Amino acid sequence: MDDLHARGQAFVTGPCVISEPWRLIHRYVTGELWDDPEAQTLLSRALQTAQTEVVRLEGATSGPARDARHFYQRAGEFLKEVKAELSARQQ
Repeated sequence: MDDLHARGQAFVTGPCVISEPWRLIHRYVTGELWDDPEAQTLLSRALQTAQTEVVRLEGATSGPARDARHFYQRAGEFLKEVKAELSARQQ
């Protein structure tokens, strides 16, 4: 198992916000994402969702809002890597 896949597995089994970014990372881990012809579009949309939530939660310094901000930051970083891997596979 490569590093990105192993990190994805750890990500979806850890504390999370069940949301579009989480669902796509889960699909990546299970291998379902590669079969979807709309994968790049879905990844772009989920990445935008993650980035929007990080901005929305920017001032959160404690509790669930801070945890959600941290989740979306990590999800956004991970989705960028998945998007790059998908682009490389499509070339």
